[in-house]
Amino acid sequence: GVRLPEQVVVSSFPAPSLPAAKRPWRANKGMDDDAFKEECRTWSVNEVVFSAGMWTKGPNYEALMRDDFTLFDAYEYAPAVAPQLPMPVSAYYARDDKNVKESHVATWKDMTCKDFRLEEVPGNHLFFYQYDVRNKWMDRVVESLPDGFM
Repeated sequence: GVRLPEQVVVSSFPAPSLPAAKRPWRANKGMDDDAFKEECRTWSVNEVVFSAGMWTKGPNYEALMRDDFTLFDAYEYAPAVAPQLPMPVSAYYARDDKNVKESHVATWKDMTCKDFRLEEVPGNHLFFYQYDVRNKWMDRVVESLPDGFM
């Protein structure tokens, strides 16, 4: 078999067990284009994505993002046979995230029977594209790896 991971690292998203009614986003089904763009903006999507050459042509971000959002909207949690992960979980939430708050990311604690660590990261939901923040976050992730991992 395949060896299990030594640790799970998650950022800026609630655990899959969060009930649909508590999810920090609006379902995109039935949203017109303007409403969907506004929802995307609450996730700190860069304005360039909404330009005519990007939104419906070229990379066609509208279709890509609708598919992405539909996956989150349609997901239904079904607990596994072993309901908790047998490895530590490190969870990060972004201080300036307009949707996902500390309490949402803290739901990962119930997903593990091992150690759980919750930390704040400066920046918005897409902090990974804020390179100075991302680099510091990656350093923290590496520092949190189990002994002997690297």
